[in-house]
Amino acid sequence: MKITAIALMAAALWMAAACDRSTVQGPAGQKLSLDKPSNVALVRGGVVEVSITIHRQDLPGAVSVSFDKLPSGVSAVDADIPIVNGDQATYHVKASASADLVQGYEALVTVKGSDGIAVSQPLGVSVAEK
Repeated sequence: MKITAIALMAAALWMAAACDRSTVQGPAGQKLSLDKPSNVALVRGGVVEVSITIHRQDLPGAVSVSFDKLPSGVSAVDADIPIVNGDQATYHVKASASADLVQGYEALVTVKGSDGIAVSQPLGVSVAEK
């Protein structure tokens, strides 16, 4: 009985983690996955780090990262740098001094492999007064 409960708990944790990952498969069987990034809380004039984690199968080369639908006055400072080695990179999101004040705003992070397959995840963004 104890072993069954532990197995069920492990399966539930695995499923919860899998729900926070989106995966696409290309025509040749290659796969690209993106883990949902943590929400970010900024203050006007501030900068925060966003960790992006991908998983790839039979997908060599650079993977580009884009941040879309960000609130007005918010930008990804270094999003032009692709993920080349490994499956994780840290980017910086900046709010200008006049950025829109928002709570729970949903932006979008998209990663795209060199073969054109792409996958996206939402990014929660909040901006407050300094």
